[in-house]
Amino acid sequence: MRGDLDRTASLTAAWTIFTLCSLMPVVWMVVGALNSGSFYIAGSALFGNRQRLLMANTIALGIGASVFAFAVGTPLGVLLARCHTQRVTVWRFILALPLVFPSFVLGLAWVILVGNRPSPWAYSIAAAVIVLGFSLYPIFMLAAEAALRSVPSRFEEAARLVSSPLRVWLKIILPLIAPTLTASLLVVFVLAISDFAVAGLLRVRVYTTEVFTAFAALYDFSLATTTALPLAALTAGTSLAALEFVRRPSIGRSDRSGDSLTWNVRRQRIGVSTLAVSAIVIVSPSILAVAVEAREGRLPFGDVVSVDALRNTLIWSGTAATLVVAVGMLLGYWRSRARRGIAHAADALWASLFAVPATILGVGMISMWNQPGIVGAFYGTDIAMVVAYLSRFLPLGSLLCAGFLKRVTVGSEEAAILSGASWARTFVRIVLPATRKGLLAVWLLMFILVSGDVALTILLAPPGESNLPVHAYTLIANAPTGDVARLAIMQIGLSAAPLAVMALLLRVRPEHA
Repeated sequence: MRGDLDRTASLTAAWTIFTLCSLMPVVWMVVGALNSGSFYIAGSALFGNRQRLLMANTIALGIGASVFAFAVGTPLGVLLARCHTQRVTVWRFILALPLVFPSFVLGLAWVILVGNRPSPWAYSIAAAVIVLGFSLYPIFMLAAEAALRSVPSRFEEAARLVSSPLRVWLKIILPLIAPTLTASLLVVFVLAISDFAVAGLLRVRVYTTEVFTAFAALYDFSLATTTALPLAALTAGTSLAALEFVRRPSIGRSDRSGDSLTWNVRRQRIGVSTLAVSAIVIVSPSILAVAVEAREGRLPFGDVVSVDALRNTLIWSGTAATLVVAVGMLLGYWRSRARRGIAHAADALWASLFAVPATILGVGMISMWNQPGIVGAFYGTDIAMVVAYLSRFLPLGSLLCAGFLKRVTVGSEEAAILSGASWARTFVRIVLPATRKGLLAVWLLMFILVSGDVALTILLAPPGESNLPVHAYTLIANAPTGDVARLAIMQIGLSAAPLAVMALLLRVRPEHA
């Protein structure tokens, strides 16, 4: 009985935190706008020429970035899958770096390489497509590799006995990996249209920049909400479609390491060499451009403002990542033990909320927190920043934690409880040790995402405070490019270090895998 009470109390607390932090700001924003008479005046322009232009630009940016990322990432994923995993570890790590770099860093590299030259498309949707596509191609690369490695070698070997390699790919392999690639396509689309930093830096008018302008510059809550609604609906619908593709079972999914087909030694050498050249050609130019430009900077690496911004980044990111994992592992545990229909509904809710762009969530938080009394005292503090990050990334953290926690069998948990252990003791001594590497990987990923945030921080940071990305982003228009490049170098190191730890952590597969 005590174990049931502990379990119920813990899960109730986790759901309460999720509701207050992640769900309420969005609901508060919509309900508050509906109760405002000016909302209907602003809503009359919802289908005007301006809104149609924003929708066209936003969709063009999402589709263009998705196609670019698919074209670059999928062939790389095929090469990784056909080579022995230990031979491509370093190149996989290097090729995955653009995914963890904040998008403003890659946007800055574009400005350094192209922006200072007289070109009509240096600041355009085409430029934003290239930068965001380059930032997100590792999603296709990693997804394609994982999907191909899950296809048992016997499928291909049997098919090749009676068909050509091209026909095997078209009739056997592509249908098996198509759900994964389709889900990746939709995820990249959502992330591209939700990005604020690249669109703002390259002066592209899309929904994220217009929402920010309407609220931060004009302080027009109704206009910001009205502008946000089409984007919120688009991202939520796309994320739900991606979730459905992820749920589709993969025929013949292999659970054994090394069961997928790999090339012979000669072809593997060619594949590894191709990956090495690709890593140098694709990743090096942006990093080198920023590094070379940083040599021209006059801003000392240890200046007070930069040190304060770095300290804020570390404290806010570390605290928020810890809270996300602490609450997310309880929600993930609940999801792994819930009935199928309820679990799928929770997945849909989490996916939809994470798909809400940070600019929209930030506007909802401001409208909810900027109140007199205790809530108003909380607004504009470091605690508010940590709660904002928790609100933004808890849905994703819950989804990821659920993926690791569902590997723990119910039998081992029930055996511990039958032996007299409380639920809390069972959770700490049985469940958590079985998933500690996965939860640590989630923590590192949350740290990377929080430390690179621009949109939430620029809206909610306390007066005179910022994190490293916002400090660099705000200097772009008013400081020499070399000074901003120096801050970008610091951000690159801050993002790459957790990724390296994660890569080393996940090299060893769990014993039960």
